[in-house]
Amino acid sequence: MAIKMCVVTTTSQTIKAFVLPTFPKMIEEGFEISVATHVLPGFKELLPEGVKLFDIPVGRGFDLLGTYKAALRFEKICREEKFDIVMYSTPNGALYGSIGSKRAGVPGRILAQWGMRFVGFEGVMQRFILELEKISCRNATHVRAVSEKNRQIALDKKMYPPEKCKVLGKGGTIGVDLSLFDLSKKEEMRNETRKKYNIPDDAFVFCFVGSVRADKGVNELLSAFKEFSKDNAYLLLCGDYFAADGVDKELFDWAQNNSNVIFTGHVNDVYNHMASADVLVHPTYREGFGMVLQEAAALAIPTITTNIPGASEAIVDGETGLLCEKKDPVSLRETMEKLYSDPEKAKTLGKAGRLRIEKDFERNMMIDRLIEDYKEIYKETHK
Repeated sequence: MAIKMCVVTTTSQTIKAFVLPTFPKMIEEGFEISVATHVLPGFKELLPEGVKLFDIPVGRGFDLLGTYKAALRFEKICREEKFDIVMYSTPNGALYGSIGSKRAGVPGRILAQWGMRFVGFEGVMQRFILELEKISCRNATHVRAVSEKNRQIALDKKMYPPEKCKVLGKGGTIGVDLSLFDLSKKEEMRNETRKKYNIPDDAFVFCFVGSVRADKGVNELLSAFKEFSKDNAYLLLCGDYFAADGVDKELFDWAQNNSNVIFTGHVNDVYNHMASADVLVHPTYREGFGMVLQEAAALAIPTITTNIPGASEAIVDGETGLLCEKKDPVSLRETMEKLYSDPEKAKTLGKAGRLRIEKDFERNMMIDRLIEDYKEIYKETHK
């Protein structure tokens, strides 16, 4: 008998990045899949035949009224569709997905805890967001944390009892499709991107991939690079920057007027851009597990990231990359200088990172593990 499963996130962008690649194998294994999300342009065309799509527009950020209305609508969908399992993630999507599915009596309710929003705040706001996230946890029959350190934080905050949650494998979401990271093409991609941005062949390139925002550590990164002062060092920032959310204006203006700092804006060929780098720098304040860290490793590029849950688990410090302290530009600069001054060390770390991806985070292996877990949850909740 087919297992009827619905996946819920706030926007379809998250489905595309972290869930969509699992659908073909799930359908092959007998799942009937539905998606409930705010559908962004072009998403519907990506879905395999037979996947049902429910457009539930809820804004990101604090949209409690919109989330409440979405919960009522999703409850109605659950009652009509009679799902066996609902899996939900991301703050607003998880909140309405958890409320609607529980009220409708869906037997299996999985919180995919790919990150925790409250850790990015302090004081009263942190406590408020934590209470909202606890609602999604309480309504779940099962929780799947993205990493062991993230799980431990949740347990310390009493978000759920230990028996409700586990980490699959070594953590992460859907791993890396190694067919997209062909090392035999890395040199070609590297040369192509460097030529595009007039970066010398012998330059040492630090690359950042992500939204240019304060909580991604961009202030610390620009500050560290400003003090770095090496003529042959370049900083390539790949991602949307619009108003550069929370980024110090003086630093941002300095970077935009520095010929060794390159803002690419949004890029579709992110692998090509990443391949141009000697080191990926990812000084984030909070992280689920860090897909970009895994992708850099798949290209045999070492990573510098912050010593926080998720990010620190996506690499092995001193073996596949190096850790620096969060919100500390001096620590970041000193770590960058270590790899700049020892390029052979950087290459060694990169090679070890690729081997780790092949062993623990290859996509097909991780998808098989996910599907097996869904089947076990179905058995547990349909006795």
